[in-house]
Amino acid sequence: MLRSSWLHCKGCFRCRAWFEVEHDNLSAALSWSLEAGDSGSALRIGGALWQFWGVRGHFSEGRRWLSTSLSRAEAAPSSLKATALLALGDLARRQGDYSRVAEDL
Repeated sequence: MLRSSWLHCKGCFRCRAWFEVEHDNLSAALSWSLEAGDSGSALRIGGALWQFWGVRGHFSEGRRWLSTSLSRAEAAPSSLKATALLALGDLARRQGDYSRVAEDL
C-alpha cells in the first residue's frame, strides 16, 4: 500500500528510487481514479505522493493533481480533503506562491 511515510523509513533511498521508477504508473493511477469518478482514491494517492513531489521538485505537477482531485471531491471524507489542502498549500509555499498558500491553508 502506498503511504506518505516513505521519507521516514529506514530504506528511504530505496523508497525514493521506487517512487521515481513508478512515477508514470502513479500518475496513471491518479488519472484513472479521476476519470472513474473516484476522487477519494485520487486524494489518497495525492496525499501519499505529496512529499515525493516536494522532495523531487515536482511542485507544479503535485499542485495540479491535488487541485483537480479536490475540485471533484464533494463526497470525499474530510480527512482526505484536509490532507490534500495541507499538501497543496505546502507545495505552493515551496514555489513562493504565498497568496495561494493563504487560500489553501
